[in-house]
Amino acid sequence: MAFDYTVLGRKLKEARESLLIAPQDSALRLQISLQEYLDIEAGRSRITGDQLVLLAASYRRDFRYFVTGDYPSAESQVQEMFRRNATLSQGDRVAIQEFVRLCEYEDFLEREIFQRQPIVIPKYGQSLFSHKHFKQQGEEAAAFERERLGLGQKPIEDIFGLIRQQGIHVFKRRLEDKNISGLYINHPVAGHCILINYLDDLYRQNFSAAHEYCHTLFDSSQEQEVTYSLLQVYEVQ
Repeated sequence: MAFDYTVLGRKLKEARESLLIAPQDSALRLQISLQEYLDIEAGRSRITGDQLVLLAASYRRDFRYFVTGDYPSAESQVQEMFRRNATLSQGDRVAIQEFVRLCEYEDFLEREIFQRQPIVIPKYGQSLFSHKHFKQQGEEAAAFERERLGLGQKPIEDIFGLIRQQGIHVFKRRLEDKNISGLYINHPVAGHCILINYLDDLYRQNFSAAHEYCHTLFDSSQEQEVTYSLLQVYEVQ
């Protein structure tokens, strides 16, 4: 079967637009004319290997995403997040895309090299509780987790370490929007992924990490969340 350059071009265009990159900038990156680049996106012109690698780096994707039809990625989750949070700046979109790629790389290393066994994270759905008092549900879920993890009643000294022990990928990145405290993505391969805004002070970062961990317990079926300050949670369904 002949390679479909039209599909490749469409993926390149969607990746570029999601990061608010102008086609002129991509053309400059490849040192070709704007029309030559537009022809690549339209599938009218074939791209070379070195050009694809350069664009993949610019768009913060694994190059295999562009050339493999069934390459597993969180593209749909990220695009939906960007669509629902349209005011995200270019810098924050790039940071989020880089975060997703880091989660994919870390997951590969842990599975293929360090032989990490998958850890099943509980799902505290509404059916688990006999009531609809959300605050009480949170308290009960916290008690369940303390028992499951053998924490007892002692203070949690390292919330980031605790999260990583559950096989959850967690990274810090400086986001331009100071109102964003963190976000969560349920990656189809890497699993639960948490990003914390490094712009916040350490106390807020710890709180945000615990908050995003709650999303893994309660909201993994929604696949992505952006958490704003003052605990305004924009849920993506």
